[in-house]
Amino acid sequence: MRIGLRGQVRRLWASRGVKVVQPVEWERTWVYLNLAVHGVSGVVRREWSENVTAATLASTLRRWGERGVAAVVWDRAPGHHGNAYATVPVQRIEQPAYSPELNPAERVFECLRSRIEGKTDGS
Repeated sequence: MRIGLRGQVRRLWASRGVKVVQPVEWERTWVYLNLAVHGVSGVVRREWSENVTAATLASTLRRWGERGVAAVVWDRAPGHHGNAYATVPVQRIEQPAYSPELNPAERVFECLRSRIEGKTDGS
């Protein structure tokens, strides 16, 4: 799940061709929540990452494998494939296309989205 802050854009009048420097200009900042939920016991494993490249996700899976995670259910995202997973001991189960209801982590993401969507820092 990607979580981030988006900057606020303010419209200002300026001459054509002149770059306007706004007094407050925020940049987009993103972090990613990697989440594994045991479908029967409800045990949750989580880890934050800066990106969702195959190398980053493979290192996350290795750490989870050391902590007892045997398998994960994944969608068909591009970052979930590649040579980076060759030495990962955790089994990866691909879910069918357009079927997020088969992944228990999606229920947690749904709850998180409902609580944080549209919120800004401090609200």
